Amino acid sequence: CYYKSIEYVIEHGLKSMEPGAGGGDFKFMRGFEPVEIYSAHWSVNPSLDRYIKAFCMQESVQIQNAIDSLTQVSAIRQKAQQ
Repeated sequence: CYYKSIEYVIEHGLKSMEPGAGGGDFKFMRGFEPVEIYSAHWSVNPSLDRYIKAFCMQESVQIQNAIDSLTQVSAIRQKAQQ
C-alpha cells in the first residue's frame, strides 16, 4: 500500500514521506527510518487526563528505545559509516 505513495514522492521530487504512526517494524523493513513524532492529548476528565499523561510518559521511553534500536541496525546508518 506504500508503493503508490513512494512512486508519487519520487515522481514529484519530494524529499520525504511520512508513512503514518504505528507499525514501525514493517515500515522499517520497507526502508523507512524511525523518527520521533509529536501528538497532543487532552481530556475534560481530570482522572482520565492523569492516566493519559502517565501512559504517554511510559510510552515515550519505549518508543525512544525502539527508535534507538532500529537506528543502530539501519541500512542507511551502516552505509554512512562505510
